Formats: sequence, structure tokens, C-alpha cells
Amino acid sequence: MADDTRQGPTVTEADGSVHPLRYDTSKPFTQKSWEDVEVGLVEGLKTVRLQDFKEIHTKPCVRDAFLTGIGGGFAMGGLRAVFGTPIAKASNWAVGTFCFASFGMYQFCQIRRQMEKEGMRRAVTIMDRKKIEKEEKMQRAREARRKAKEEADRKAEEAQKEAELKKNSWKFW
Repeated sequence: MADDTRQGPTVTEADGSVHPLRYDTSKPFTQKSWEDVEVGLVEGLKTVRLQDFKEIHTKPCVRDAFLTGIGGGFAMGGLRAVFGTPIAKASNWAVGTFCFASFGMYQFCQIRRQMEKEGMRRAVTIMDRKKIEKEEKMQRAREARRKAKEEADRKAEEAQKEAELKKNSWKFW
């Protein structure tokens, strides 16, 4: 039987070093095992890098989602403040609207992208099918031209042979 080559779970530190999680894989994983594993909020936050936040705007749909959220949050917070709501409550409404609008726009954009990908896949299959049909049509046209040429050549050859026979059969002396 082959050796088990699977790698155990690891923790990536902020400096890029990787350390294995410290728990015994030969024992069954129980409730007590959750306490033994050295994974927590701090270890999770160590995996988040500043570079991730610097590049978030390059991800698909994020920019549209943020812009929609900012606009919606500004509008809702501003309206709430104008109509006499205390600043703290208006700010909470602005932040809530920002989160809700950003999430909604992100999901809408993802669905739209998925539909666009599906449409592109469908268009590619249709283009491929039409290309094949066009090639088949051209092949049939080539075959028809070839048969017509062969028929014309055959008739020309027969006419030439017939002309030779007539030429040879007419002698004046």
C-alpha cells in the first residue's frame, strides 16, 4: 500500500513562514481537540496582509460595489441627518446602508458577470457550429464544382474524340 503523502494543516505567519498546526492526527477529532488546536482569531488575522487591502480595487465588481455603497450611504446618512436624526444614528444608518448597498451591488455584479460568461460560452458554441456548417457548405460547393468540371471535361473529351472520328472519316480522295 502506498504511503500517505497528504500534508497536514499549516499556519502561515505574517513574515511568510509556514508552521504546522500542533495536534495529533492519529487521534479522533473531538470537542477537546478544538481547544488543543492553535487556531484562533489572532492566527486568522495574521494571515491578512496590508497588500490585500492595497489591491482590493483590482478585484472584479469591488469598485462598482464600493461606489454604490458610498453613494447610498452618503445619501441615506445625509437624508437622516437633514430630517433631524441625531448624528450618531444618521451615521449608523449611513454605515448600514453602505454595507447593504455594497453587498447587494457586489452580488448583482457577480450574477451579471456569470450571465455574461454563459452568454459568451453560448456565442462561442454558436460561432463554432456556424463555422463547421460554413465549411461543410463550402465542401459541398467544391464537390459540386469538381463534379461539374469533371462532367465538362468528359463532354469536351467526347466531343474531341467525335470530332477526330468525323475528321478521319471525311477524305476527298
